[in-house]
Amino acid sequence: AQKAAEASECAYKMGGDIKFWEYVDKVFELTATQKMEIPLLVSAGEQVGLNKSSFESCINSGEQAKKVDNQQDGGVKAGVQGTPAGFVFDGKGNVYKIEGALPYDSLKQIVEKAIK
Repeated sequence: AQKAAEASECAYKMGGDIKFWEYVDKVFELTATQKMEIPLLVSAGEQVGLNKSSFESCINSGEQAKKVDNQQDGGVKAGVQGTPAGFVFDGKGNVYKIEGALPYDSLKQIVEKAIK
């Protein structure tokens, strides 16, 4: 997962938010039937229009490793124990941690509680 996270940051570096999300969607699509390895990560980047050579170089260089490590450290400090995870903040400073993929109704209840 480390290299996949680094690859997503490379996609962001090369194409901003749009390419980041296109890339993430493509990786999820491809990894439904294939193992997440560097050739697949590179292929996903190429399929969403990133320059193959530059993208592969970015992944292999490890230039995004520190950024990913810092993001992971921040999650650990915030109490994240797995993915997906998120937080909802209300206007009073309360924080509602969301762990796992919740059904819509459960997530809706948390958000409604936070906006009251």
